[in-house]
Amino acid sequence: MATYHRVETCHSIHSRWSDSNSLWATIPLHTFAKPLAKFLHHREVTALLAKSRLLPFSAELLDLLAIYLESHEISSATKVLILRDLNIRAAQEGARVIVEENGLHTLVSLLESTDPDILQASCNVLANLAMWTSFNDTIVKLCPFRRLVSLVMHKNHSVCKRSLYTLSCLALLSEEAAHAVVAAGLTRILDKLFDSVDDVALYDLVNNLARHDSLKLLIAESVPYRFLTAAVEDTKASQKPAMLILLHISIGQDSACTFATESNLQWVHNMLDSPSSSIIEFACSVLEMLATHKSLLQSPVRLTPCRRLVSLVRHAKPSVAGAATFALNQLCSVNVGMDSLSSILLDRLRAEDEVIVQSSCRVLGNLAAAYTLNIGIINSASFQYLVSLMGKGTATLQDELGYALLQISKYDRGAEAVSNALIKAFASPQLLLGCAEDATNEMLCYLVGKLAQNEMLNTAIIKSGCCQYLVSLSGESSLRHKLVNSLLYISHYGRGAQATANAMVEALISSSQSSDTVLVCQLCRILGDTASLSSKVARSVEVSALIPLLLIEDSDVETAAVFMFQCIYEWRGPFTKAKVLHKLLQASKPPIVDAACTVVEDLAKRCDPFIDRDCCFQLVVLLQCDVMYCTWSRKEQDSINHSALRALTAISSSTQGATIIADSNALAHVTGFFLPRHAASWATWRSMRI
Repeated sequence: MATYHRVETCHSIHSRWSDSNSLWATIPLHTFAKPLAKFLHHREVTALLAKSRLLPFSAELLDLLAIYLESHEISSATKVLILRDLNIRAAQEGARVIVEENGLHTLVSLLESTDPDILQASCNVLANLAMWTSFNDTIVKLCPFRRLVSLVMHKNHSVCKRSLYTLSCLALLSEEAAHAVVAAGLTRILDKLFDSVDDVALYDLVNNLARHDSLKLLIAESVPYRFLTAAVEDTKASQKPAMLILLHISIGQDSACTFATESNLQWVHNMLDSPSSSIIEFACSVLEMLATHKSLLQSPVRLTPCRRLVSLVRHAKPSVAGAATFALNQLCSVNVGMDSLSSILLDRLRAEDEVIVQSSCRVLGNLAAAYTLNIGIINSASFQYLVSLMGKGTATLQDELGYALLQISKYDRGAEAVSNALIKAFASPQLLLGCAEDATNEMLCYLVGKLAQNEMLNTAIIKSGCCQYLVSLSGESSLRHKLVNSLLYISHYGRGAQATANAMVEALISSSQSSDTVLVCQLCRILGDTASLSSKVARSVEVSALIPLLLIEDSDVETAAVFMFQCIYEWRGPFTKAKVLHKLLQASKPPIVDAACTVVEDLAKRCDPFIDRDCCFQLVVLLQCDVMYCTWSRKEQDSINHSALRALTAISSSTQGATIIADSNALAHVTGFFLPRHAASWATWRSMRI
């Protein structure tokens, strides 16, 4: 049997390189093992996060990740990787798992780390959790506010910035959380913070704290205003939150008193002259807020900002103009403020430069939109001077004036004041207008048209006799279009339509008795234009009073009158005087028919050659009006019977007329007219030459 001998072999690698092997060099194995373990853990965590990224966040996964986060053997890079994943989940539904499954405890412990990257990542997760108001109680209870406040003074700028952001989110979460931030000592280090940290996150934090009414006074007493005012004047990102901080402070009664020192108020006043529109708007808003506090109202007024604010009401940027208007509204709630404003407006309205006057009218109108200013304006001398501008200057000035008066009329007391001013003005128009120049009257027409769009002012215009005055301007052909527009606006309401129609009819009756045919023509055309555009006016015209216009022996008047009747009745196609009379003889209203018969009679007596077969036949038909017009009263029927018979008699007085009557077979109808109740007409009949 062969004999085997054990061959001496080398010691194992472990034993060869072990610390106890004195024959070989000693190497500490943990020097390799720890980095390798961290690398393997990092690779395992990376795979785990990638695998679970699209899956719902679970408590089991949170527990596993918490083990990694709490382990001292896990690298900072791995922990930051986990925290970044948690940060994403904290902004989503995973936030509920983190809060309800004790994930906050792990985050709180990580805030004690000395690693800046871990501190930043932990702050980010807490900030996202603070966005969920439903977790307010748990977060306020567990969040380490003092630790977060201490981190804002961290030497690492990124840690400082992220902790400020987290505190800002917590301050916005709830008033309770905001109080916890303050209780952690933040306000005690604000001055030092502003001096050492130049970041928008700090301004956002203070702004979110100042939002809460219960903290406004504390913030107002703690914040260093020199940094806030400097930030407002700067164009950095911190400008807007700095403005908001001061605005929030200005809202509270006590905090506003703390802020409203002489130097701060002077600074706000100076900001009204800033080249930046956003700063101007901010300054106006601060003045408005301060002026809402009665105890502080006199202080900003003493700085006399009204003149600058008045100029800002016409600012190109609407938000600036609105802020200036609101500020003036508050400042003028005391007499000294209103007196200052009235004096400024009066000076501007009296300026020789019409552009300034126009601008002042617009400003006054904008201010009148506020009730307080509206009442103050109507009681001021500036309002009286404003009314005196009626009819003066250019169309642009009248447009701005109309805007101002309409704005004043938005409120009942303002409308009443404007109405009374209009009635007083039109009671003596020459006193108002100075002289009846065409340009002045044109502007007056334009202004009245604008004011008449307000129902209350429309009534005042009617009462003032403005319609009569406007109609009296009809002789100026250049005013026709303006007059029509003005009368149309007046006629928008029922009483206005009646007043317009009455004024036109009165003017036509009066002018027809004179020899001014040009005026009659112009009045006819204006009434025709107005009636064609306003059915209310057309229905309100007393047509029977206008029919005698057809007797005027002037071709231009005849043409204008025919046009007028066409417009009133909306007749289409070519018309002559004869056709108009024929239509009027067919009217349903007895006064119109009676007047038409009288005109036909008068024309026939003049041997006017217009009489045609249709008119004669219609007159004969009227003899049967007791049959044809059963809605008329007996008295109306008898009156029209006699009027028609007189017209036929007049027509028959000429050979041509007698021929027309005979040709129209009128005699067959006339015989039916002789009934016992018409015995008085025998004498008239016997005079007919047929």
